[in-house]
Formats: sequence, C-alpha cells, structure tokens
Amino acid sequence: MSKTVTVCLPDIGEGVVEGEVVEWLKKVGDTVEQDEPVVLVMTDKASVELPALHPGIVSKHYIAEGDIANKDKALYDLEISDDISSTAITTTKKEDVATPISEKKVDETPKQCPLTKTNNEKSLATPATRKVARDLEIDINLVTGSGKGGRVTKEDVQNYQSGGASLIPIFSSQRVSSTPVHNLEGDERTPLKGLRKIIADRMVESKSIVPHFAYFDEVDLTKLVKLRSELKEDAMAMGIKLTYMPFFIKAISLAIEKFENVNASIDLSTNELVLHKVHNVGMAVATDKGLIVPVIKDVANKSILEIAQEVSSLAQKTRDGKITTNDLKGSTITVSNIGSVGGLFATPIINYPEVAILGMTKLQERAVVRDHEIVIRSMMNLSWCFDHRVVDGSVAAHFSNEVISLLENPNMILLRS
Repeated sequence: MSKTVTVCLPDIGEGVVEGEVVEWLKKVGDTVEQDEPVVLVMTDKASVELPALHPGIVSKHYIAEGDIANKDKALYDLEISDDISSTAITTTKKEDVATPISEKKVDETPKQCPLTKTNNEKSLATPATRKVARDLEIDINLVTGSGKGGRVTKEDVQNYQSGGASLIPIFSSQRVSSTPVHNLEGDERTPLKGLRKIIADRMVESKSIVPHFAYFDEVDLTKLVKLRSELKEDAMAMGIKLTYMPFFIKAISLAIEKFENVNASIDLSTNELVLHKVHNVGMAVATDKGLIVPVIKDVANKSILEIAQEVSSLAQKTRDGKITTNDLKGSTITVSNIGSVGGLFATPIINYPEVAILGMTKLQERAVVRDHEIVIRSMMNLSWCFDHRVVDGSVAAHFSNEVISLLENPNMILLRS
C-alpha cells in the first residue's frame, strides 16, 4: 500500500520566502530515491536543489517551470510506502541547501499546505519590497498583500502609508518604463526570469539607492607576477591553484584594517552606519546563467593558500551549479575580475548593501617610466566604486593607495598573512 504526501517549499533561510521553479528534475510518474534532487528552485540568494526525503513516485506538480513558489505552499505530491511513519515524513536534518520540508498525508490533492497564521509570521514579500517598507518605517507584517498568494507588493506598502510622508523613490526593473518595445523583423523574445531577473532587480536597486563614486588608478604587478610564478608549482603540488585573486582579496582585507569605513553598510531601518569587524569578500563569478557572488569568509584570519583553495573551490561549485545559500551570504565587500575577459576600465555596480567594489581589469605589459627611464612592467588598472554616503573621495584614494602598496610589494602580504 502507498499514501500520498504533499511536499512544500521549505524555509530555505536568509529571509527567503519565495523562489522560481527553474526546472523539474523529476517528471510526473518518475521514481525518486531518498536524497535525490526533485526540483531546482532559484531564490534571490542561490539556486537550490530540493531533494526527496524518502523514496517514492512523483504523482503531481503544483508549480510550472518559470512560476513562483511561495514558502510553505505545495510543490509536488509524492507517493510513498505506508511503512514510512508520519514522524519520519516531517523530520530531517537541516543542511545548507535545504531545511526541513513540510509534508502531510492528504485525502484529497491540495493546492497548498495548511498554514497557521501567527502574529510573528513573516509576510510574503520580495527583498526590494521589504526595503521600501523599512525606508517608510512601516511594519510589513501589518500590510495586506494583494499579489499572488497574498504577496505584499511595493504598491501595497505605499498605499498603507498614511499622512504626509515623502515616498523614497525605489524603482523595480519592471517599472522603469511602460513604453512597449516595438517588434522588428527577426526579433526573439524570451522571459526575463530566474537569475537574470534577480540580477536586473538588484542592479536597479543598487543604482537607485547608492550614489556611486568611481575611482581609477593603476598598479604595477611585476613583483606579484614573479612571486606567483615561483609559488604556483609548489601550490599545485599541494592541490591548490594559485591565481592573482587571493592576493587581491588579502590585500583588501589588510587595507581595511586602516580604513574600516570601506567594510561597512548603512542600515536604513535604523539610520545607522554598521562597521563590519569580519572581512567577508565576495568574488563575482560568471556562469552561463549570469553573475553569482560566492563569499570567502573571515579573510583576515586566513593565509594566501587558504584563500586560494577557497577561491578555486567556490568558483568550481558556482559553475557546476552546486553552490549553497551558505556560500553566498554575508559578504561585506566585493571583487570582480573583469580583466580575465578583457577591458582597461569599468564602473562595477556595488553589491548593495555593501559600500565598495573593485573591478580588476586586464593585466598587460606596458611601457612606463621608472627613475627617468622607460621600462616594461606588468600593469593593471583598478576600477573602484564606492558609496559616497559613507566613503569620501580622500578616503577612497588613501584606501586604494594602501591596496596598491601591498600588491606592489607582495612579500608584505605573505608576511602579514
């Protein structure tokens, strides 16, 4: 004998209350083993493969690919053996990728899992909508949602506001322009969804909120090129791929010790500047689906080789689609290696709510003047963007100079690691 359980979107953590169903890895009628991935869900934090807690047969999908699933709402039905107790069905060990999935035995096929609303329950809303509520000093849990599944929209928050307060203009990429794009011969339209939609919304949010201040300089990496060349074979023998990125990450961390405002965030809900004591450096990684930023945590207490090992491991996990929410959370400053593809200058967009980002550009040999003589050196342009509400121009320049000094004397990075 078998029974039907309904598997719901779990509490993935980090305030995530919804996700897009990117791909059903198991179709209706497919047999699934315990811990085998059933569905790929994209949140605003990461791609998450949700595994089956028990062996069975997938009997129904509730959410189509490309549609949004809300927390604690039904995802699919699973036919399982009667031998599995209800206690076993609802209990599992919490992991990075997925927290316990709520399942229940059903007599009829439900469209959602039963929920008990409490005063402490979070409203369904996107991070951008929650940001609007914080800016307007509104408790979003008091707002009635008019969106799909009771989701609170930005309009709901703004309509809730009463009396004379000025609205802070926060824009969604969906609302930038209502002017339709005219079709031209040969045009192809594809939905803006998944990771690309998340990137679009975050870029608009950052540029709408943060007054970006760009700062450019150049760094002579000749000594670093030589040092890496001397160390990379020994590092490879230890199973570690040594690139330039770990030196940049460590140099930034060492410079933050003198300029702590660069490792900060503004908490608009309390109107406070938050100085982060831990140095968690985000590393932008290009994938086929878009840009993802895994985080090397606690850089201040790690050596170059430890950082290099994490850089390599996280980059590979990201490209393989195996990155977890824990790998992506907690960054305090970000580095993007644009130069691995090309380019001499860039104005990278800050990974909000951070206040600084570095764009590494192309490393190339150039003729420069040293001691009144023209010599060939390995040069790179640095492209910084800072949040001008927090970082003044002089601070940006001094901070960049400190990073440059360390990169031009890489032995100092090793000595201080």
